[in-house]
Amino acid sequence: MHIYCENCRGIKRLDDEVPLKRGGAIIYASNGTFKTSLLRTLADYADGKQPKDVLHPSRISRFDVTEDGVSIPCDRIHAIAHPGELRECQFFSSTMLASPKLKENYLDVRKASDEARKSLLDAIVSNLKAGSRARLDADGIASEIARICGDGSFQCGIACMVKYVEGDYDTSFLDGADYLELFAATKEKLLVKPGVAENIKEYSDTLGTILEKTHFLTIEFSHADLQSLEKVLVKCGFFEAGHSLTLHDRESDTLIVCSTKDDLRRLVAQELERAFGTDEVRSRFEIVGKALGSTQAANQLKETLSSHQLLLARMTDLDEVKKGFFIRAIAQVVDMAKEYLIEYDACKDELRNIRKKIEGERQEWQRAIDTFMTRFSVPFSMRIENRVDVVTGDAMPSLVFMHDEDEVAHDALFRCLSTGEENALFLLHVVFEIGRIMDASAGVTQYLLFDDPVDSFDYRNKYAFVEYIRDFSEAANVSIVILTHNYDFLRTLALRLDKLFDRNDVLLCERDASGGLSLRHANYLRYNVLVQWRKKIAQGNELATLAAIPFVRELCEIRDG
Repeated sequence: MHIYCENCRGIKRLDDEVPLKRGGAIIYASNGTFKTSLLRTLADYADGKQPKDVLHPSRISRFDVTEDGVSIPCDRIHAIAHPGELRECQFFSSTMLASPKLKENYLDVRKASDEARKSLLDAIVSNLKAGSRARLDADGIASEIARICGDGSFQCGIACMVKYVEGDYDTSFLDGADYLELFAATKEKLLVKPGVAENIKEYSDTLGTILEKTHFLTIEFSHADLQSLEKVLVKCGFFEAGHSLTLHDRESDTLIVCSTKDDLRRLVAQELERAFGTDEVRSRFEIVGKALGSTQAANQLKETLSSHQLLLARMTDLDEVKKGFFIRAIAQVVDMAKEYLIEYDACKDELRNIRKKIEGERQEWQRAIDTFMTRFSVPFSMRIENRVDVVTGDAMPSLVFMHDEDEVAHDALFRCLSTGEENALFLLHVVFEIGRIMDASAGVTQYLLFDDPVDSFDYRNKYAFVEYIRDFSEAANVSIVILTHNYDFLRTLALRLDKLFDRNDVLLCERDASGGLSLRHANYLRYNVLVQWRKKIAQGNELATLAAIPFVRELCEIRDG
């Protein structure tokens, strides 16, 4: 396999052969040389992306990987991500089980939906606060909207309220009232105190009875009906068109003519003032006040209610009053709400399409889990279980972690794992990817490239991975290239997988004075380094003598202290 790379992700130039005589090659490169850059460039090539130099965007980038002078098709190149890459795509950040690209796609769609939701919710909260600096819990408002106006979901609640806005839902009973004046946490607790709701109901009934006895209102033509009529007349320009409204005053048996909206509003205010001024209504209001208590919050609430006694009469149903506030707030951003609903539906459809692909991976994941649990050592077990997706409502395969036969939260588990154990868990993805590649190979050689796949592993899992590579490489048409910065791992692979790697297949990557990279064959892989030291020191080799000094120093410290 020949790699030609120029100005790709920080690699200035690499034009060299990777021998694969027995189907494998190992390349040692110190940190910062080229490993991750090469793997990401190969990943871009496999995805059909154009090569690029992120450090020097103005430079022209070229990349090709060939076999016998012919470009290897991109679908036969497989760059297996390093554990750090899997962290970036949040492979285990949620329990949803999916290959990294599908999960990344899913999370990107969810992120766009969540951002639209947050923008709308922030606007609603801002309108509810009406300029107040007091804190209002946005998540709490979202939950209330979902509970009161929807079927338990925020999206359904918004859709319901948009319909109310378009249907001209009457919120005039809230005129002059602020949400926080009634439903700040400390005040809402007072409204649901035992006895308060009952006294508000008595107040409402008494006020309703008094209003029925006013000059021109009846049970059939209530104050709420008059307010609705006023709203319709004002909206359609009834008074501006020169019309007037005539009402019959039962007490004086005369007609009252309202030629302007101000005349009508004045008349309504007079009727309410008469009702609020009666001894019965005043008495009931005082009883409500006593039930609320005498704390600072209670006194503030009583002061608010005294200015909105008609609103108090409607507070026999607190959810209905809250709904009015929500509708009024959404009416101010109704276009944003409609855009959110459109985006949500599009997101839902896209997530459903992704979910179908994720569901198609289930059997492959089960096979990978079985292989992983058989070969590798981790302090937990795993199983696949269906969990409901919060957006689509569909079943999604999720990875459930078990410890001592109890299900444990994945974030709690990760707080308890060592770095090596956590990295070992990412091998589940590697096993999954290799299984898929082998299934799709159809007898055609596939090229698998790894970047330090066992970084930070304990020796048990490190050797388990070596044995795993041995088994699948012997059973399939694969060529394997492993990049590593760990010389000990390089020697382990070369010695234990001698059927896969010939001595000439073990390479060292070097950078020349101009910044270009080249590959040369590694030496001494099969020699005992101590024997080589002894021979060369005996021969007077100064370089070997210098190299042995720190080792001898350690031996002296161990023996003599």
